[in-house]
Amino acid sequence: MKKRHNLLLVIFIFIIVNIIFNFRLWAEITSNKITVSDNIITEFLVESSYKNVLHFKNPFITKSIFYPFTTNFSLNDPNSAYVLPFFFLRPFLDPHRSLLVITLLGFFLNNFFMYLLLGKLKIGQGLSTLIALIFGFTPFLSHRIQGHYTYIPIYFFPLTFLMLKKLLETIKTKDKYIISFLFGFLMAVILLSNFYYFFMIILGFIFFAGYWLFIDKKKLLILLKKNIAYFFISIVSAIFFFIPWILAVFDLIKTQGLVKTPGFGGAIPYRQIYLVFLLQVNIIRFIKYFFLC
Repeated sequence: MKKRHNLLLVIFIFIIVNIIFNFRLWAEITSNKITVSDNIITEFLVESSYKNVLHFKNPFITKSIFYPFTTNFSLNDPNSAYVLPFFFLRPFLDPHRSLLVITLLGFFLNNFFMYLLLGKLKIGQGLSTLIALIFGFTPFLSHRIQGHYTYIPIYFFPLTFLMLKKLLETIKTKDKYIISFLFGFLMAVILLSNFYYFFMIILGFIFFAGYWLFIDKKKLLILLKKNIAYFFISIVSAIFFFIPWILAVFDLIKTQGLVKTPGFGGAIPYRQIYLVFLLQVNIIRFIKYFFLC
């Protein structure tokens, strides 16, 4: 009972801080004033995807002002995964308010999933709450909140490792099948939400595997051998959910080709979120080593 009350208190803290930091967004939900920025484009694309799904059409192709031609935005980082919560919000709210609710919920999930991950790592509740707040409201998001909604859900990072940890620790075969399927679905959602975050998580897996390869190669090979079938299920389920996107990408490449950004493009400014994540992970290790031994 005490743990439950403590969790409710932590959730209450996350909500209050969310309201304080994002009071303008909360106010927009009930007012007629809206922020005009890149959010307009995101709202249009997500709404178009939502309507396409309702009519059993490809969600990555929308109508164009140059009728009868269409626009293929499969490689434009449109955050098509927001279509899923749209099914629950759009019957009651307009596209703008629906995206505001999703964005504010994203901030809460940033805090909540990082808090759960720290709990799994045996970090104290008070310290976990503080670090979760720092992670969820990292300065990187303060700039992106102006309209770049696709960068808000950094909860994908702790959620991915939570689910992977659950998959590796689960013993029952039936549960492993379910978790592996859901893990594949999660990876598909991440790719359709933000390309940068998807590839950063893949790099995290590679570095993590490389670390264990040097530290304990035998243990890593045993782990892979035990779970190779479940990893395969995750890959297959992810590809299954990728099918509409793959078809749209193939059509885009076939008809228009790929447009390459010269040099590093936006890689330099966008790398800061990865550096922030790595920095916070090392801070956690430092605190755990010196204060929680």
